[in-house]
Amino acid sequence: MSYIPRLQCPESNNKYYNKKSTGGYSTCIQGNTSKSCYTSSLNVLPNCVGYALGRFNEIGNYKIFKYAISGNAEDWYSNAQKLGLKVGDTPKLGAIICWRKGKVENGSDGAGHVAIVEKINPNGSIVTSESGWSSSKLFWTTNRTKGSNGNWGQSTTYTFQGFIYNPATENINSETKDYLSRGDSGEKVKLLQQKLNDFGWYDLTLDGSFGAGTERALKDAQKKLKLTVDGIYGPETKTALEEAIKDLDNLTTIIVDKKERKIKAKNIDNKLYIDLQDIYYKLNLAEVSYNKTKKIFQIETK
Repeated sequence: MSYIPRLQCPESNNKYYNKKSTGGYSTCIQGNTSKSCYTSSLNVLPNCVGYALGRFNEIGNYKIFKYAISGNAEDWYSNAQKLGLKVGDTPKLGAIICWRKGKVENGSDGAGHVAIVEKINPNGSIVTSESGWSSSKLFWTTNRTKGSNGNWGQSTTYTFQGFIYNPATENINSETKDYLSRGDSGEKVKLLQQKLNDFGWYDLTLDGSFGAGTERALKDAQKKLKLTVDGIYGPETKTALEEAIKDLDNLTTIIVDKKERKIKAKNIDNKLYIDLQDIYYKLNLAEVSYNKTKKIFQIETK
């Protein structure tokens, strides 16, 4: 399988984040309804266990809750082992990271916290996706380092317990991942930057560093290609982007802002005509549409 990290809130009505009683897959309790972020379309959020268990099963694409770990977050590390799941101290993609707060199986001194490992960076830091019962947000991501205290960036009121490994990602690691996202670097990123420049005239520097500029360009391209706008260069986005620029050698070269650009041109009576709408679209200056009733172009600046 290919692993695509979740770096954005689940889409509405995603069954992994809705209770079985309302048509979803989740065996978790309802999220904190007292929070303004609560929505019935993701009704086990906000809550760390509701999110983590949903994501753990979503990664495997089981379409059921194959793994239903019970108890408060701080009870999961031991309860997962009773279910036969492997655990350890080393982060792996798709794993659940667990912290206790106070004594295990004693909810009166805190319920602990759990999150999902979405990325493992070359420097050993990780990116987690998570939710929380007391949070004003349904979802967020966190960059975490192990730190001298080994607590992976959680406050000192919590104690790191370990990682619960996801069977669905057992043979996947950060080196064999099938996606690019912010923070990555190398020749694959440089190739992506060139493809984005060819597609949308973004003028990215081909430095092989996936930073904020590359992410903005990728999200804009995903929007134009009518894909999920998540800033992740996975298989679906790769296929769509390559399809969009596959005829690049057959395009017409024009000069825009003293720079050579390639664009489709229509041949009418042996003369080439450039579509104004395409130029505005690629330059990301405006949305252009043709009003058939008034027979005029309508331009909405961004």
